[in-house]
Amino acid sequence: LTADAEDVVREFDPEKVYIIGGIVDHNRLKGQTLAKAEEQGIATAQLPLGEYVEMGSCSRVLAVNHVLQIVVEHQGLGDWSRVLEKCIPGRKKMLDDPGAPGD
Repeated sequence: LTADAEDVVREFDPEKVYIIGGIVDHNRLKGQTLAKAEEQGIATAQLPLGEYVEMGSCSRVLAVNHVLQIVVEHQGLGDWSRVLEKCIPGRKKMLDDPGAPGD
């Protein structure tokens, strides 16, 4: 999982293993998680943040603990809107019309 991926996760496949991209300095090393995955032939995807969260000028990059919490919560709730509202840091605002494409 990396914010730089083109594909978006809609649901988690219990038969797959998910690796959370965790390079901390996303400004200096932007795209490194995606590049490393592609180099190793590993499929990549991003969370559907833009469909549920008003990102504005905020970064789409989340801390590893937030991504893990989202993955775990989605297993139980299965509802992106509820999961992201519960797990996204308070500095990011939820969209009024979840599911509509974001910026």
